[in-house]
Amino acid sequence: MAAGERYRERLSRFLTEDAAGELEDFLLASSGLPGPRGNLELAHALADLLALDSPGPAVRRRLEDW
Repeated sequence: MAAGERYRERLSRFLTEDAAGELEDFLLASSGLPGPRGNLELAHALADLLALDSPGPAVRRRLEDW
């Protein structure tokens, strides 16, 4: 399984469960930031999932806060 698919699977669970705290922890741990290169596969996976469906209220609030 490719990295992007693994990210989509994991992120999808956080979005389905409206688990804003877990989502934030995972994104921070997996982002590659600070550093010379951010994790673009992770960013694309999250963007793809958010384009398909609106997040729940807890995730939406967390994203708006960012």
